[in-house]
Amino acid sequence: MGSNHVVFKDLYTAYFTNEARFEHKPRRGAKIEFEFNRAKEEVLIKRLEIELKFSIEQFLEYLNLLALCFGEIYPLGSVVELDEKLFTKEFMKASGVKEGERSILAVITGRFVPVDEENDNYVIEYVATPYPSGKGTTVFLNRVLIKGVVHSGFSDEEEDVHVRKLREELVLTDKKSIAFLTDDELGDLAKGTEAKVNVKLIDGEVS
Repeated sequence: MGSNHVVFKDLYTAYFTNEARFEHKPRRGAKIEFEFNRAKEEVLIKRLEIELKFSIEQFLEYLNLLALCFGEIYPLGSVVELDEKLFTKEFMKASGVKEGERSILAVITGRFVPVDEENDNYVIEYVATPYPSGKGTTVFLNRVLIKGVVHSGFSDEEEDVHVRKLREELVLTDKKSIAFLTDDELGDLAKGTEAKVNVKLIDGEVS
């Protein structure tokens, strides 16, 4: 599921938009169901006769690990299309793009950047700049806010080696994307840093 961007995005969106459940029907095999019980802070995962219960924190850690291990890491210089449905009206206004006018594009300039020196265990997945202007606004993104890749940045063997090492480092040092933080973790992070970041879905921001 972590390597299937569409399914991963739909699952993530279902949780963060307060849906009660999410269902995935693979082409082969039995369907997988996710039930979100926010009152008990639990997530129930069901497949056939198997049921697994996780706390919200464990579920988000699971999503984070899936993303780090299996999610695509885009090369620097990639031009990505942003999913305008997942951004606030304030962000859309700041982007300067009118609804239906054209796609919102951004160029990736940084990957898995620490929030700050005191919170280096939390990372921003992508730092980007608007296309085509490349000025005035810095955009902080997680993978779910990316709708698709318009142009992939330069990649060679050195890039492949770097990405493998980056994945290993992120996992072995317990890095966590701010996209997968609990409400309590978000609150603690907000108190401990002045960084302005996209910490949650539907919170696309600029600085």
